[in-house]
Amino acid sequence: MIFVLAPCAAALAAICSISPGWIMFMVLLLQFNDVFGYVFGKLFGKRHVFKQISPNKTLEGYLGSLLAVTAGTVLLYTLVPVLQGYPLTRCVPLAAYMFVFGNGGDLLFSVIKRGLHTKDFSGLLPGHGGVLDRFDSLLFTSPLLYLILQQW
Repeated sequence: MIFVLAPCAAALAAICSISPGWIMFMVLLLQFNDVFGYVFGKLFGKRHVFKQISPNKTLEGYLGSLLAVTAGTVLLYTLVPVLQGYPLTRCVPLAAYMFVFGNGGDLLFSVIKRGLHTKDFSGLLPGHGGVLDRFDSLLFTSPLLYLILQQW
């Protein structure tokens, strides 16, 4: 587990040294992704995807969360000063990458849990699947964000 957590912690520290605003942007976008994916999936979900890995995920949930992440990026662009130093035409694709990597992290941890025959990594956060389950998307996304910021 240290091999998973160490790169994330290092990336988070490095991002924070660039600007804490980027951490806020990433965390809020990943929350938009999770919450709106759940809501859209529950309200409109008909087509289940990745049934063997995460049977409750739906195409409609993913599309709803992508819409929310895109709209959230535009909203946060007006609220988070560090973002305004970059064109919106860069921030929206960045958010799309974060959407892909965040969901990829979620799916990867679902595969790991299936292999371990467990539903949640811990019982510390009832209803949320445990601490690691709340941060699976962050674990994947933070190194990506750091690498992209280094190129900007």
